[in-house]
Amino acid sequence: MQRGLGTIRQDVNISIPGGARVEIKGFQDIDGIEKLIELEVERQESLLVIRDELKKTGANAGKIIDSTEIFRKTKNKKISSMINEGKLIWAMKLDGLSGLLKRRISGDRTLGRELSGYAKAYGSGIMHSDEDVKKYEIESEFGVLLSELGASHGDLIVIAIGERKAMEAVAERAKKLLEGVLEETREANEDYTTSYSRPLPGKSRLYPETDIPPAKPFDVPLPETLDQRKSRYMKTGLNEQLCEELFRSPFSHLFEDFSKNPVRTATLLTATLKELKRDRKKTENISEENLRELLAAMEESDIPKEKVYEIIIGFTEGRKMPKVDTLGADEVRAAIEEEIMKNKALVERDGEQAFQKLMGPVMAKLRGRVSGAVISEELKKRLKR
Repeated sequence: MQRGLGTIRQDVNISIPGGARVEIKGFQDIDGIEKLIELEVERQESLLVIRDELKKTGANAGKIIDSTEIFRKTKNKKISSMINEGKLIWAMKLDGLSGLLKRRISGDRTLGRELSGYAKAYGSGIMHSDEDVKKYEIESEFGVLLSELGASHGDLIVIAIGERKAMEAVAERAKKLLEGVLEETREANEDYTTSYSRPLPGKSRLYPETDIPPAKPFDVPLPETLDQRKSRYMKTGLNEQLCEELFRSPFSHLFEDFSKNPVRTATLLTATLKELKRDRKKTENISEENLRELLAAMEESDIPKEKVYEIIIGFTEGRKMPKVDTLGADEVRAAIEEEIMKNKALVERDGEQAFQKLMGPVMAKLRGRVSGAVISEELKKRLKR
């Protein structure tokens, strides 16, 4: 008899008074069923609270507009790249929802991620004005959208990139917040929260069946399979095991946004977080916003590994992203030159062989402000001269 994760798959049906029947398909971790049920009950209860609040204030989705031209000259490289690929950017106003999308409804999962799950059924995601749009360098574009869509205080602006149907699904689900919980099939995430998968069979469907998208044969490109994605990731330097671990991470979607240093990004989202969990650090305190800020900083400058670990430990203890003090190449070269002058006789005698004796002192002087790889490269260049 086989044992272990994946040998048993269990469908779990959950509903609470005032909620609706939700089916979580193919759950594998039998020991985690209690946690799964607890978080799904929390999700349904949170949606009922939001429903009651919105019944007092009202909520609605406005018209969907093509806002691609507004973002045509955006500073956000990811969005610019997708526009260059021919993808469209759809935008709409959600009346009365400002501030709600950052509310946690289940574990660390926010209402924003809940709505984003419906867009993901069409291969998209969402960005919204409850997020720090200034950090993503789209503040001016959202300012234009506020005017274009006639938004006022209390309204929320949402964008989705790709198919219009992705935004339509988000709009419909936002309207249905007034109904609370919907009957649907969901899938379990690694942290035991759940994500939208498809409507329950046999009902008048709010969204089309996502397993069999309506299309004429060959008139739309097929979605990327896991094998195809694995092949694409491996071409960036990831090995097969790291790809598999990344697919199981609840933060795997961040890899697509921060892939300048693919192996380092994937390792942070998998091995580093698992190591912290094994060490009984409070990984539940690490939010997606924390990781986005850290990964953005890592792409902007070469933050040393020990500094990255120090920052992420801070997240587990409730601290925010600190200002990262890194050194430029000129400052690194100046520190190396200073150490060489202190050891002038050694360098004149040993030449490039002095590397091992100089590397340690320079590392000690610059530790936490620049990576060892940068120091090593610059020191070798200097000793060759």
